[in-house]
Amino acid sequence: MKQFVNVNNKRMEISLKGERGVTILILSGMGCSFEEWFEVTESLSQTNRTLLFHRPGLGESEIGEENRTTLQVVEEINQLLCVLAIEEPVILIGHSYGGLCAQHFTKLYPEKVKALLLLDSTSVDLERLDELNLPVLNQGSSDEDWLKACTSYALLTEQKLKDLILPELTNEQKMLPMSVQGM
Repeated sequence: MKQFVNVNNKRMEISLKGERGVTILILSGMGCSFEEWFEVTESLSQTNRTLLFHRPGLGESEIGEENRTTLQVVEEINQLLCVLAIEEPVILIGHSYGGLCAQHFTKLYPEKVKALLLLDSTSVDLERLDELNLPVLNQGSSDEDWLKACTSYALLTEQKLKDLILPELTNEQKMLPMSVQGM
């Protein structure tokens, strides 16, 4: 169930499901909605409590003026756990950029993490990965190329993005609630 809490004097959108068991905190990838985890949380919340949140600037979470860093995310996670009075260690699942944040949180607050699961996680040694000579993978994937592409996408209207991406739901996704399908 989607709800809102106050973290750092800003409104944060969260999804909290389940009434019992260990809290499983899922950190989604950069720019990803927690709605993408709907099916996973439906299953996990049968035996555990699942918690997801939209980082500031995503979903309906309010963004501030501070720099967006993994440390900022780590402190928001810590404050979120305090606001929700979650004192027992959590199972932390991090996907992509969320995995990088999960690793950072685990290093700073190991006593608050029962287990860490990384799914297609960004590496803490990302700079070392950039140095690898991988001609096929590196073709057209420099940081400059990535920034240029993201900038051009940011300038497009929602309809132009849809025309470019041509999003289509799978048969399984069409069985999800309409509120999730619309995300």
